[in-house]
Amino acid sequence: MPKIRYHKGYTNIVKVHNNFIEAHYKFNREQQVILLQVAKTLQEQDIFDKREDTEVIYQAGELLDVLNISDKRVLRGVINSLQRCIMTFKNIDERWECDVNIFIKSKYYVGGRIEIRLDYDMLPFFKHLTKELGNYTELNIKEMTQYKSQYTIRLYQLARKFQNIGIKKGTESWKQEKEYSLEEFQKIMGSDYVKWQDIQRWVINPALAELKDNSYIYVDIEPIKDYKKGQTRGRMGVVGVKLKVNRVGHYQGKLL
Repeated sequence: MPKIRYHKGYTNIVKVHNNFIEAHYKFNREQQVILLQVAKTLQEQDIFDKREDTEVIYQAGELLDVLNISDKRVLRGVINSLQRCIMTFKNIDERWECDVNIFIKSKYYVGGRIEIRLDYDMLPFFKHLTKELGNYTELNIKEMTQYKSQYTIRLYQLARKFQNIGIKKGTESWKQEKEYSLEEFQKIMGSDYVKWQDIQRWVINPALAELKDNSYIYVDIEPIKDYKKGQTRGRMGVVGVKLKVNRVGHYQGKLL
């Protein structure tokens, strides 16, 4: 089994398949960044077509730098938690769901050597991504590590995906819009709050504030209200959200 060592690249960009962006998982900030860093390292080594597992080797200081943290004890806990990272993928046409335990192995040696092995089923989300197919989104790992909230990282990924969607010819709008049911939005964000007020307070508002303060990405989230199933009178509840994102090169209607 080949083992490849991490070498600091010349770019902070990792490419991910568009379907990866809306997958369902609940990872903390550090787990998300490590997953994307491993994918980036594999992309740089271009070993995706090997029919065998590949381990990526890091030194503790390298991952501390990537994660923008300083405490090795925190890093040790993060590495220990990786094998509990499960992602759910759906195939709506074939009507099945698949749960993948993303990391086959995550090992921390005394002295700071770290070995991480990604499940082979995850590789299609990070390989054969081309401009011709238009099937991927570029994410900046350095940008994501400045965010403190795990929800900001997820919202950043959604925003980056929709920034790159083409505008219909003749459309003057500088924004992309997409609607999600509240249940679907929660699964994408990795949130399990029940009340809309809690979703706003702990998920949406902190993420929007961090993006506003630390990026040129403009995002707005509006609640969609309707009667609950079987309800015909009374107060309407929030049943979904409308996501609004600026196009690449635009910020709140102004060209960058």
